[in-house]
Amino acid sequence: MKIYALGLLLSLIIFTNCDGSSDDQSAVLALLLNKKCVNLPKNVTVLDSGGNPVVDFSCSVSGKAYICSGDNIIQTRTYSSIEGALLGVVNPPGGNQGFGFFPSQRGLLRNKTVSDSDPTNVFYDFTYTYDSSHRLVSAINATDSNDRIYGDYDFNGFPLDVDGVPATYSYAPGSKRPGNITVGGTSISFGPSGWAIGLEDGDTYYFENTGSLQICD
Repeated sequence: MKIYALGLLLSLIIFTNCDGSSDDQSAVLALLLNKKCVNLPKNVTVLDSGGNPVVDFSCSVSGKAYICSGDNIIQTRTYSSIEGALLGVVNPPGGNQGFGFFPSQRGLLRNKTVSDSDPTNVFYDFTYTYDSSHRLVSAINATDSNDRIYGDYDFNGFPLDVDGVPATYSYAPGSKRPGNITVGGTSISFGPSGWAIGLEDGDTYYFENTGSLQICD
């Protein structure tokens, strides 16, 4: 009877949302099936301090991989744990390691960026390990010896030491995901969804996020 009712409900949703996007229908289906899903921006535009577009990134998902291209790079972030990912934030694509503080992303298995024009040119290729609380333990870069080990965390499980530089986190009331992270001279801000919205590193950048993609367990 429950299966029959679920089928009727799904049919009703698809019928009443026939003009909606497939992303919307996927979100509803995931909710009905009680699946854990992480939402990710489909398009990210980087703006300068004057609000002028600098570069556009277009993203897609394949399995548990989140793939973004633009500015002659292809960045692939592969998730190992959606439960872990929901505890972290989503850095924008691009930059040397994703425009800033990559340990703030959680649940990742791998983060690799290559040149769009020459995929054999690998800028970085990190793999990650976590403890049972989804706290980042290590980030190992296959392209060089720039490996990082973590073991000191704030009360929400984010690393406090980044290559010998203290990291500070600010949280909105009731939130376990940071609204702002500062490491050295870099400060990155996140909106309520956990998506990056701004960066200060001597220069000022804003991130305009549009559309939504999902990766589910």
